[in-house]
Amino acid sequence: KTPYRTCLPTDGMTVETDVMYIAPSDAHMIVERGVIRLTKDAPVNYSRPSIDVLFESLSREYKNGLLAILLCGYGSDGSHSLKTLRTHGARIIIEDPLDCSARDMPNNGLLTGAYDYKFPIQELCSYVSRTIRKEEIELPDAEIREFLTDLHKQYGYDYRNYSIESIKRRLQKAMTDRGFYLFSQFAAQVLHDAELFEELFLEFSINVTHFFRNPEVFSVIR
Repeated sequence: KTPYRTCLPTDGMTVETDVMYIAPSDAHMIVERGVIRLTKDAPVNYSRPSIDVLFESLSREYKNGLLAILLCGYGSDGSHSLKTLRTHGARIIIEDPLDCSARDMPNNGLLTGAYDYKFPIQELCSYVSRTIRKEEIELPDAEIREFLTDLHKQYGYDYRNYSIESIKRRLQKAMTDRGFYLFSQFAAQVLHDAELFEELFLEFSINVTHFFRNPEVFSVIR
């Protein structure tokens, strides 16, 4: 049940807001320049329509304005395109396989590592609802700085000179992943739970291995 209008699109239909488009059987559905295209190209991952084909076209069309969600199902369709979605800046959510009787699809998606969040269905619905309403977790800079000072006192790790915007993004991800929506509650929990701090430590840590993007060049320099 939904307040949105739903439809099975035809080829050449213009994408409109507040409409749910359901891919018709036996045709790939893609979006190009705001128009839906239905093709009879060969099945992908034994599927037509294929989630991978749809995701890849949407990632090119909407880039970082896209929220892609992979729900329960069989097979691996949908998982192959997740890295393409990440490359174009899309946000990716995978339903927690523990919610599912058909777990293949979310499990295969999780194995790629190319996703932002794994949510059980109720948290997934809440996150999507908040995203549609453009709500963000409020993280005042002053409270973040106070929290970083407390972390330094409590655990000895000093993040006070990190970029505040970078810290804010990582805090929002850590809080959303764990179902926290009030920063004060999350901060208090981290300061009293060493295991939660260790998880946050991993969120804060910056992966520097990507500095070596061109091994041939560094081999020549060596």
